[in-house]
Amino acid sequence: MEYDPNTPMNFSKPIHVTPPRSRIKVLDIYLAVFFAVIPHTLLIGAYIKHLDAKNKVEMEQKFEEQHQKIKRTIEDEFEFTGMYYIDPKSRPQTSTAPRTLGINERCINGVILRKQGNTWEQVGRC
Repeated sequence: MEYDPNTPMNFSKPIHVTPPRSRIKVLDIYLAVFFAVIPHTLLIGAYIKHLDAKNKVEMEQKFEEQHQKIKRTIEDEFEFTGMYYIDPKSRPQTSTAPRTLGINERCINGVILRKQGNTWEQVGRC
């Protein structure tokens, strides 16, 4: 039978082909879980890991910057001599004559240090 566009079609009995309802519901649930919940959970987890790594790098950079700033400050304010930090502005004037060390005095790296209680005080050069 050929199709004739002038012949009216019979739409009185529509034909519906549907699979059983229980299969559709189960399939819809599985598809919804697979395509909605699981990928979004994985994306959220990956984003959280990304933020943690980014924050860790930023914190390490901030720590390194602060460490360098403190180190520069110490180097600018003090001269490191042996095991003692000595303020260069408070260095006493030294004479060129040789000097004998007292009982509580030590010569360390060209600096005479005198013990005053528990601390060492710079008193000259040797």
